[in-house]
Amino acid sequence: MLLWGVLGAAVLAVAGVTGSYLYVRSYLKSDSFLSMLRQSAIDDMNVDDARIEPLEWDGSGIRCGGVTMQGHEFLTSLQARSIETEFSRWDLLKRAFVINSASIAELKLQLSPVPFRFKEKEDEPKSWVEENILPDTFRLEKGSINSFSVSYGTPGHLYTLDGTGVECTHDAGSSQYRFDLRGGKLMVPFKLCPEFSLMSGTVQFNHSSGRLNIPTCRLTTGAGGYLDIKGDWDKMSSSWTANVVINSIPASSILADDWKKHVQGEVSGGVDLRGEQGRLTHVAGLVRLQNGMLSGLPVLDRLALFCDSSRFRQLALHKASAQFRYIKGVWHVSDVVIESENLMRVEGWLEIGDDGSLKGRFQVGLRADGMWNSLPGFSDVFSASRQGGGGGLVWANVNIGGTWDNPSEDLSARLLKAAGERLKEIGMEKVAEAADVASRLFNKAAGNGRDKDGKREDGFRIPAADKVPVPVMPNLRDAVEEGLKTGSGLMDGLMNL
Repeated sequence: MLLWGVLGAAVLAVAGVTGSYLYVRSYLKSDSFLSMLRQSAIDDMNVDDARIEPLEWDGSGIRCGGVTMQGHEFLTSLQARSIETEFSRWDLLKRAFVINSASIAELKLQLSPVPFRFKEKEDEPKSWVEENILPDTFRLEKGSINSFSVSYGTPGHLYTLDGTGVECTHDAGSSQYRFDLRGGKLMVPFKLCPEFSLMSGTVQFNHSSGRLNIPTCRLTTGAGGYLDIKGDWDKMSSSWTANVVINSIPASSILADDWKKHVQGEVSGGVDLRGEQGRLTHVAGLVRLQNGMLSGLPVLDRLALFCDSSRFRQLALHKASAQFRYIKGVWHVSDVVIESENLMRVEGWLEIGDDGSLKGRFQVGLRADGMWNSLPGFSDVFSASRQGGGGGLVWANVNIGGTWDNPSEDLSARLLKAAGERLKEIGMEKVAEAADVASRLFNKAAGNGRDKDGKREDGFRIPAADKVPVPVMPNLRDAVEEGLKTGSGLMDGLMNL
């Protein structure tokens, strides 16, 4: 009787386990399970609608042609194509739906810059089957996405990652998912940023704490150089931090088209960023230009003409760096240093408001023993006196104002005045030559020739020396000033090149 009792209990246990397994299998293939998945997606992802194509079962494998979701908050769109999974039969008996592996051919996400939140669920009574037989937990052990694309932001201000391969693994002990990324393109909504290629990256997401961490990420550009990025995001507060290290990116790849032919070198530096609730709250960093070269800039041509030296037309930069911060809507650019060894040095600071307003002060230093030091009018603009010492340089202060679209500076007026004084000191026999130099200084390059009346091709009239009456000599500077006022200022020409 005892033997038959044990055998009977074993048979009942096997029948119970088999019946439970078959019931669960039957439920997972039913329309009820598909409806439950759809509703869970709507609740958990906080979307308006979710559509799941019919599931195809093959033993412990499940295939689905695609999943689409539409929402109006954080997740605005999800499109997944060709989904295949392998699940654990044994874990079904433990009331756990464990996917051993999953693969997705293509996944596209569109995210909006609003905080993510879960919908509040009302507690509803569960049936005995739901309480005791059906799975109540879900876990993904590992997965892969052949092509992953995600965009974040609003139209015109989108951050986009396109065509990236993803491998996902789960650590049950830490409730953490790890995503390894390879390949793809990254585009950001900054005018001067190039398109980046993703070399490699790692993302860690802790489901229980709702934190996302990026311990490593390297981006490259088509022109060379790379960025190393680390970051952290807190789902609950929607706050984030990021650290970006810039390594030898060619300046031509991040400059506006008009500047590419004038500035050569490699950009390096670092940036710390912080944000919350979809807005940028803090930016601070340092940038350097290595192996720099400036050439073809009108401001250099004018300086070369004023100093009577061609050395300023092409400057090899031995130092070029600046620090910057973003505080309460204002960009603060400080500790600006631009130096061409044994020739010139520029130091200063600049503030740029959100409305484009400019406020700043620069000091331009030239070699004190240069041949230009003896030119008439030079000492009226450049002085050896400067707080902190001149360091073998003579200096000129430049005050910056106006707006980004219409900047202003006060150096041009002093150069203009000095040019007029130089005309008087040179003498009338050199007035035509000096006026030609002055016109080129403030009206860019001189014309190729003059007509029979002595009028240059660019419209600036040069008076003949024998036709300038002696009595008007004291007013010659005013006449030159009036003629040269049509030229663009140094800062204006630089900004609007």
